[in-house]
Amino acid sequence: MPGPNSFPRSIDGYDFLVELGRGTSGVVYKARNIALRRADVLKMPTDGPTGRALREARILAYLTGNYEPNVVALYAVGESNGQVYFAREFVDGADLASRLRARSIELSEVVGVLAVVSRAVHRIHQEQVVHLNLEASNVLLAKDGTPKLIGFGRARLNETGPAVPPRSVAIDIHALGRMIADAANELGEPLPEVLEAISMKCEAAGTDWGYTTAGEVAFALERYHRGE
Repeated sequence: MPGPNSFPRSIDGYDFLVELGRGTSGVVYKARNIALRRADVLKMPTDGPTGRALREARILAYLTGNYEPNVVALYAVGESNGQVYFAREFVDGADLASRLRARSIELSEVVGVLAVVSRAVHRIHQEQVVHLNLEASNVLLAKDGTPKLIGFGRARLNETGPAVPPRSVAIDIHALGRMIADAANELGEPLPEVLEAISMKCEAAGTDWGYTTAGEVAFALERYHRGE
């Protein structure tokens, strides 16, 4: 694993271009796929072939196989000189958290983004996956505005039961509500009454009053975004 003051040149047909970030589970780079002449993201896990990063890769592979357009696609998993890595889609754009901090996005746009994200979360729940780490920094916005979910290191794939546990679904719905409220706060704007009600109903997920699915959140945000 490259140290903080070193930089790899290449690995298995990829030329490294720039380090994108470091976390507890590994280092992430933008790299050029030499054969395809395409920019990809390479993640170099530090926790070995059975760690969190590889679990993330397996979940991304599962969602890629089921063609989830608002989740970054997994391209490959490999190993070179004892270093496991996986390659995923590169999204040429900033994450939602950065856009909010820079105040380069309007609240109405955020609502549209979160409507798409909520719809995507509902679909991955139907595929037996819960994200469990939904936050603005894990929503990438492509140049055309398309949201792409990342940050699946804590995610879980339910392979044993007929449906993901309601408590886990509620965790994701709670997070969607916090993202709505946090966006207005970051932009320094009051939260409109309807959005406040949606956020509160997200926070009440798991009770008789709250939303039961992320699809219900998406429907409410879509109606608000359309001005209904």
